[in-house]
Amino acid sequence: ETISTTQAKINCLFVPDDKPKTLAEYARKEKALQKAKGKDMTTSQSRILRITNDISQAENQFDLIVAVEAACSKFDHFDKYAHDEEIESGVAGVLFFQLERVVTSSKPRDSEIELIVSALEMVHRCSCHL
Repeated sequence: ETISTTQAKINCLFVPDDKPKTLAEYARKEKALQKAKGKDMTTSQSRILRITNDISQAENQFDLIVAVEAACSKFDHFDKYAHDEEIESGVAGVLFFQLERVVTSSKPRDSEIELIVSALEMVHRCSCHL
């Protein structure tokens, strides 16, 4: 899933004036929507959105490594349905965006590329029903 696809999903949920600017804001608004519908956002969904937000807002190499390591720690399991939630949250698109950013930088770092690709592999252990 690409960043633009994720953004399109976000755009469908909110009227133009109410569109979230960050994933953290999206998480708050999504939680409010779920509560209004009688569903509360699970701790797992909240954690996935927090990790996704940390990855997308990483401003330097250290922040990116810390965020992707947290993602690897959270996503290293074989529960296909949990991975489905991860894919639906847009984390794969955010990881791909960061991978593209690292690869196209003036000094691509193999360690960062390896870490991001590992996280992408873990997230894509999802079911084939997506």
